[in-house]
Amino acid sequence: MNTQCNVGQVYPANCSRAKCHSCQRSMCVSHDIPWHKGETCREYDQRTKLQHRGNKASRKKVKETTRPCPKCKRHIHKYSGCDHITCICGHEWCYICSAPYSRDDQGSLNCLHHQTCLHHSRPPFVDARVPPRPFVGMFTAHGFGRMAPPPLAGADGRSVRV
Repeated sequence: MNTQCNVGQVYPANCSRAKCHSCQRSMCVSHDIPWHKGETCREYDQRTKLQHRGNKASRKKVKETTRPCPKCKRHIHKYSGCDHITCICGHEWCYICSAPYSRDDQGSLNCLHHQTCLHHSRPPFVDARVPPRPFVGMFTAHGFGRMAPPPLAGADGRSVRV
């Protein structure tokens, strides 16, 4: 009955509550747990059935609205901000594809996003016949610098603004 008490006891089949002769603890014979004070077995069954139903609904909602950290499996709910997640365990990962972020030799963040991820970057198409365009026309506004590309040339040779 009681795992801490090694005394075996026999009770009639119709007995739902039993008291150990050795340790004096009351146990529910039907449920094999300590006696559920203030409740009959039927009331206990009804209460726990409702609790299990509520817990199941909660687990389903958590699964639908969160993503588990790939390292510690803690559920993360992202309601705003970027998709770069830093879990309480310290693991950094992408909320969309769960790919890990890691720092390279220069300390820059690098992530190997899955090809289906919104943040997956493919190498840019490079046409060896076209020389790269330099950025010119730097200006500063409110303390921030910005590079502006030179105007493009149209088919007729005139410059075209984009």
